[in-house]
Amino acid sequence: MKVGPIAAIEEDRKASLLEDPKSLFGLELENILELRSLTLRADKSENVFSKGRLVSALQEIALASQPVDVELNFAKEPYFRMRFSDLLQPVGAAAILEKLKVVENPKIPRVVEKVVSDDLKAAEAVSKLYDSGLDVYKISTIFASGALGSASPTSRRRLVPTRWSVTATDDIVFKHLIRDVRDRPQMNEFRVYEACYMDNHFVILLRPSAFEYENFEAWAPGSTWYPAIADDFEVGIEAELMTATEAASIENADATQMQRVTNPIILHEYESFRGRKQYASQEGGGYYAARLAVAEFLHRIRRQAGVAVFREVYEGYVLPLGVWVVRETVRQAFKRKPQVFETEKEALEYVDSRLRLGLEPFAKKSVILGQKRLSNY
Repeated sequence: MKVGPIAAIEEDRKASLLEDPKSLFGLELENILELRSLTLRADKSENVFSKGRLVSALQEIALASQPVDVELNFAKEPYFRMRFSDLLQPVGAAAILEKLKVVENPKIPRVVEKVVSDDLKAAEAVSKLYDSGLDVYKISTIFASGALGSASPTSRRRLVPTRWSVTATDDIVFKHLIRDVRDRPQMNEFRVYEACYMDNHFVILLRPSAFEYENFEAWAPGSTWYPAIADDFEVGIEAELMTATEAASIENADATQMQRVTNPIILHEYESFRGRKQYASQEGGGYYAARLAVAEFLHRIRRQAGVAVFREVYEGYVLPLGVWVVRETVRQAFKRKPQVFETEKEALEYVDSRLRLGLEPFAKKSVILGQKRLSNY
């Protein structure tokens, strides 16, 4: 696999800003693109079980508490092309890495050093790092570097693709938190939280019940992944069986044989109190990012609830910036004062008023709402 650092081209505070996506929240699209254009991805092919100098250097960088100065030598001149992903942040320039040298001593926190040196399974190590105060962004970087996992001969540590490490970290931390949440008292009221960022509008309903989780994504015509999703509807591939990312990978489709769907497309995933075993293939990383933020909040208030997350993606979300947009917008919603209701009817009427599509198209797919219409109340 290809491995290498993402470096900040300018040596100033922007390096720290790029290190932590939380610090980007609230910035305008053009500001984020400007910052991300100052990044350079340098990579080189390595075996996933490699213990070579390059991998060791990358692990030092990943474990460090602050950005580290490095010296990069390239096989060819770097080229600039902004690369976008549904999971990862955009990257500016790229180059084939020939040699990497860490030119300063990385400052590695003791707790991180201890977790990495202990013979722990990856899930246990991720949970311990999270409990120590590290956020999922840093943990997923450490995870991707191959520094986590049992060091025993029968369970060798390995490099992990970054996009896998992001979702895996969200999933592991969620499972770690939700074990405690499931033992907490149920919420005794209906609450609705809300936040909007980058034309991603979230309305989150918490209702008195044992924990269960439902996530909706409504993609409007003109939004990032809508054309690809619409194409799949037209060529007969059910959207319920695909993620927006998978849809986007379909290339060279014959446009003359298709007709664009003009209505928003709603994707849906659900899990019960017992959790889920299958990957949330419809929504991919967005499902796990939002679910983590929900678990963090319930864990913080020491309550459990049934949760329905409604995400409307509007026309203005024209470039994917990474799954951090979902995670941070949901986190932001829970920092705000909720609307509180005594009855389900009042709560659903409010949700209906806050969604541009209204509640009904979501309720038709819903498990938590029992496919009820507002007229049922």
